Amino acid sequence: MNKVSTLRIDAPLLPRSRIHAGLYASLGVIMLLLAWLAELSWLQYGALMIISEAVAFYVWLSKPVLCHLSQPPFSKRVTEDWQLLMQTARGEALWQAVLCRVDAGAWYVRLEFALIEPYQRPLSVTVFRDQLNADDWQKLCVLANVIGPQQA
Repeated sequence: MNKVSTLRIDAPLLPRSRIHAGLYASLGVIMLLLAWLAELSWLQYGALMIISEAVAFYVWLSKPVLCHLSQPPFSKRVTEDWQLLMQTARGEALWQAVLCRVDAGAWYVRLEFALIEPYQRPLSVTVFRDQLNADDWQKLCVLANVIGPQQA
């Protein structure tokens, strides 16, 4: 009996990405290099480091993390009724959203949603290649190519 492969996305995501960490590390190295070339005083270096760490800590704490991504059933349009399992400061929560836009690159896919539940607001999520297994990454890339960068 042949198993038919479907393009429905129902994928757990790794919470952290080496690609994402590498991008932030590169940004940090560039900032340190620019600060070194600017010949700042030690007090200015200290202030720069404290402010940078405070901003990074705030972003890390305040931004919800996508843990699981589920596409709607085949009876619905591809943009409707997405389910997002999010890790927030209060624990895990299931959010419902409408897919508005998809942009893809070689190492990432950026999804823009309009949240319906728990509250209405826009949400942009970037999924990196190393957060998904190969099969789920391929399905997400097919979705990005079908929908394209235009408004969904």
